[in-house]
Amino acid sequence: MKSGGTYKTRNNKIHDNDTTFEGAACAGATSDVTPGDENALIIERGNNLFDRNVYRVPHGSAPFRFAWGHAVLDWDELRSVGIEPHGTLVIY
Repeated sequence: MKSGGTYKTRNNKIHDNDTTFEGAACAGATSDVTPGDENALIIERGNNLFDRNVYRVPHGSAPFRFAWGHAVLDWDELRSVGIEPHGTLVIY
């Protein structure tokens, strides 16, 4: 196996997208490393920004979920931590 170093997920701006889900909705950015790893908090603390995105979720599907680092948040929790401050959740 060839080693290429550690990838750093930081300074990403995910914005102005319009996503339509056909069933249960889960979006976001996650980290699957162990808690002591140098990348354990890179998603949350790496200046990554989600904003002005539209998420369209069908009525009657499972609630919208957003994976952020090691947490899974609902829409209100997501906005309460400063993610998607100008984003929109549309139930269709």
